[in-house]
Amino acid sequence: MKTPYWTWLRFFALILLGLSPIASINDLISSWKIFPPDVLRKVWEVYPAFAASVCLTSAGIVFIVAYGIRAGSILWKLDPSGKSEAQRYLLLRLGVNLALIFISVAIVETTLSSEDKKSIFADYGSMVIAPLISETVFFIIWWLYFLKSKRVKEIYG
Repeated sequence: MKTPYWTWLRFFALILLGLSPIASINDLISSWKIFPPDVLRKVWEVYPAFAASVCLTSAGIVFIVAYGIRAGSILWKLDPSGKSEAQRYLLLRLGVNLALIFISVAIVETTLSSEDKKSIFADYGSMVIAPLISETVFFIIWWLYFLKSKRVKEIYG
């Protein structure tokens, strides 16, 4: 089996090993910096469920990144379990992200008044819709790649 060094498979591994962790860490830092500390403290005191949502989301992101690094290293080495690990990662990533989005929306919707939502979130809808769309598209593209790719079939059977 002759496999070129650079393939879509290696690109996916590179996403999991480098691009995704960098982007996720940047997103985490950015999301914690959205509000000035005094505003964040006030929101957390008034709405402890919102604080729990933020912490839960941060923990979920760290879990996805850690599992992605594991799956990416297995793929990079062209380990026989690479395809199943990548598919497990895709399912976990989609499931965890969708669960986190819906939990966060439920917490925000049930704990914050509409005026508070407007003052805290300038564009609340896009904060929900954009991640839903991007996660679903990411999942579909890569899931189909692992199902239909000749290279994946050649390497993993």
